[in-house]
Amino acid sequence: MTSKVKGGVRLIREASRWLSFREFCRGIPDSGLQLSRLDYLPPDYVTLLGATAQLAPPSRGDLSGAGWRTDPVSGHCYGKAPAFLTKLRYGRGSDPKAVWENCSFRSAVRTAALRPGDAAAFEAWADQIGDWARDNPPGIGINWLSPMECSRRAVNLVLASSFWWPMLIADEGLNSWLARLVVEHAEFVSRNPEIKPGGLTTNHTTANYCGLLTCARAVPSYKGSPGWIDQASAGLESCIARQVRRDGMAFEGSIPYSFYVLDAFAHGALLLRKAGIAPSARYLDLLRGLFRFVLDAADSRGNLPGIGDDDSGEWLTPRTAYMPAMMSALFKSIFGVHPGPRATATARVESGVSTLRRGDLEAVVAAFPVGQEGLGGHNHEDLLQFCFSFMGLPVVIDPGSGSYSRDLEQRSLLRSMQSHNGPIPDGADHYYTFPKGAPFDLRASREFRASIEARDKGGRRGAVLKVDLDGRTLVRKVVLTEDALEAADFMLVGGQRSPGFSVRLTLDPAWAVRRGEGNLVLLTCGDAALEFESNVPVEVGEGICSPGYDRVVETSVLTLHAGSPEGLSFRFGSEPGRASEG
Repeated sequence: MTSKVKGGVRLIREASRWLSFREFCRGIPDSGLQLSRLDYLPPDYVTLLGATAQLAPPSRGDLSGAGWRTDPVSGHCYGKAPAFLTKLRYGRGSDPKAVWENCSFRSAVRTAALRPGDAAAFEAWADQIGDWARDNPPGIGINWLSPMECSRRAVNLVLASSFWWPMLIADEGLNSWLARLVVEHAEFVSRNPEIKPGGLTTNHTTANYCGLLTCARAVPSYKGSPGWIDQASAGLESCIARQVRRDGMAFEGSIPYSFYVLDAFAHGALLLRKAGIAPSARYLDLLRGLFRFVLDAADSRGNLPGIGDDDSGEWLTPRTAYMPAMMSALFKSIFGVHPGPRATATARVESGVSTLRRGDLEAVVAAFPVGQEGLGGHNHEDLLQFCFSFMGLPVVIDPGSGSYSRDLEQRSLLRSMQSHNGPIPDGADHYYTFPKGAPFDLRASREFRASIEARDKGGRRGAVLKVDLDGRTLVRKVVLTEDALEAADFMLVGGQRSPGFSVRLTLDPAWAVRRGEGNLVLLTCGDAALEFESNVPVEVGEGICSPGYDRVVETSVLTLHAGSPEGLSFRFGSEPGRASEG
């Protein structure tokens, strides 16, 4: 069978599935369906969710008519063809995520949690939903392309309805119409769970099943709901078993994506119990470890290191300073106790990550394996990357992800080792080969071996990570003392220390940088001040970083080069001090 014939057969199958879904939607009764209120969330979580409403970024672009399908940055308007004929444009300036975010109705959930009696906000939301639905009929256009985005949108519709419940039940027609919309979304997700060849599931699949479960609980009287609950329950159990490692991190090679699936799995556990289904002991054990990892990785103000891909994604819990408290509320609701104090020094060997904290100093150091069972769709070329916060203010940061779709050259640059702060041997080749014409799965990756140790002894908390790659051993030591982060990097060739590598430290844009004497650099951010000192000359330059998805800004970069076998040592201190000798 030729490729053209195979393509034709696939197109016929997709068209048949699409027509079947459209026929299903036409058969949904116009009356009789009603939403049920979801009340599974702990009250303190809902209070904190409402407190984030004023922190939500404003929507971008025109949210009416074709504006629901228009990328507000590029101006590209996605058409109204059947969703299976809608093609994404990679590297041509547009990004569907900007459209999907506008159509998620995420901010309405926060507003409803904050102001459950606000009739004007409720009516404006209902009008917006109606306008969206008129421009985006089931199965038509970009907003019916991604089952994950349909899941997110449906969850937000259901939860906003639940928070505004007294006003919704007073309008039976609106309630019935919203119930129909939820059924359409649930059926679409149920028919299209995002499972890769070989049964591989990802964060998308987790979102599918958590969204499906939410929808089923919201329309319990609908005839399809029991089947959706069974499908979602089995799916969530399968996803957590495959995606979460025994030491607590998810398998995508990304800290932000570990947070995303934690949130979905946590909500899934509460919803399962409301449905009378007890999550398995394995589910709860893996979920407990995932909670502990995310809470260990976050700094004191809830900032998550953006190591690996970061699309600023949220299931429901916003990534704000309230995040740790909201996660703690979910943990207590699931396990009956608070999560307890965060660890001071951890080494998660399977996942390749260490978390450290002492006083105002917090750090994460990582050497992730290739994620997604070898696909590496969200991995960066970031072996031995570290991120550092002082007083809850990020100092040394991951460069971020920019946009997955707008500019593929920039996408690959931000994923590459040249943008990260792990030691880079002079003349080294890339160990990951990024795809051309697409933003995700790696084309190839070279084998490496990583090891990790963490210590908490004598007032010094530290980690040592080693990576064997291309006949070299790269070593990074990070230690937190009472008033400083001290780091030492060196390279071994044939078991002997060898010169010839560089380190490039990207600083958070909030910090002002100025040169001091010798190898001293002074950093200030509001009332916070740090001194950076190294054992080699420091080049202070400009680079780029992405402080949030689809945002790229200029920032300061400190570059060091090891010209002797001793390697590099550097120190960020709140008091003057000498860089350690490693």
